[in-house]
Amino acid sequence: MKLVLWVSFYFIAFAGMVAFIYMRKDTVIKKTEAVPILNYTEYHRDAIIDDDSSYVEKIDSLAAVVGGMLNQLADYVMQLKERDEMILQQKWRLEKVNKNEKELKKKIEELKNFNAKAANNDKELQELSRTLSSMKADVLGPILENLSDQVVKILYDKAKKKDKVNLLKSLKPERAGKLMNELARTKR
Repeated sequence: MKLVLWVSFYFIAFAGMVAFIYMRKDTVIKKTEAVPILNYTEYHRDAIIDDDSSYVEKIDSLAAVVGGMLNQLADYVMQLKERDEMILQQKWRLEKVNKNEKELKKKIEELKNFNAKAANNDKELQELSRTLSSMKADVLGPILENLSDQVVKILYDKAKKKDKVNLLKSLKPERAGKLMNELARTKR
């Protein structure tokens, strides 16, 4: 935005100089009437003898000012191009960040759903553990024989202290010892 203002300023300044020269054209015309009309087909450098070299100086100074303004304008155009490239890079990075944010939000939702399922499974396991623990050892034993060691271990972990004893009594001594060894190893 700042660059646009500077470019506008220089454009208006240049237009002001042109308008100033245009407004003063009568004065310029009067001064040039005194200068002899040159035949440009027979122009020789030494043929011009002009005591009033102020016109040449003014034109040269205006040309220098215009040249400087054009150089500055070219610099501003280059700066605009560089800023445009930076803006494009920032937009690309922002899009990438937004994409990553969406992916992370999706993963968070998946984790929330997983945690909710895990909590639900935990409650179901506790309820199953209570149900099995309330059974007598002679009824519970055959049921536990058909379950894997991992399931029995999970049920043991979820059971209350008094129910843990009943669960161990329901297992064969070899399997109960194996379960206790695994539990001891995992607690180390």
